[in-house]
Amino acid sequence: MVSRLPWEQEIAGSNPVVPTTFQPYASRAGKWVDLFYDGSPKEMASHSQQYREVLKSKRWKEFSRYAVHQAQNECQRCGMPKKPLHVHHLHYDTLGNEKLTDVEVVCRDCHPEADEERAKASEIRADDRRFHNGYETYMRKKYGEGFEDDYASRQEFHEWKQSQW
Repeated sequence: MVSRLPWEQEIAGSNPVVPTTFQPYASRAGKWVDLFYDGSPKEMASHSQQYREVLKSKRWKEFSRYAVHQAQNECQRCGMPKKPLHVHHLHYDTLGNEKLTDVEVVCRDCHPEADEERAKASEIRADDRRFHNGYETYMRKKYGEGFEDDYASRQEFHEWKQSQW
């Protein structure tokens, strides 16, 4: 069974650059899994391998052509119609199942800056996850599953965390 993304359903057939097929990816037990049409999972060894697999896929090639087309063949940062244009991932959370909001079209000159911004944003998200995970663990151990998540409890955790340093 071939599924379609929302943007594919809306305009498939009306534009030759619109992808018409979709091979979904999913995360299973923390490992990337490539779901082939027959449903058999193939575990991926690493993010890098997953990334290479996605970039080689027909779906990515069609999607990246569509993204460049939607950006009117211009860099979305500087606005210049430079060649070549790259489809840059803003994050890797949806790798293999990207939407237009997950990527940006950039030129070769703007791509390094986009990579730096993604790395900074990724680190901020990782810090937020670490704080949230620590907060959840602290509150569950101290108050049980039904703890109240409010400003006072977050302040309590923050003060406890500061005392640990």
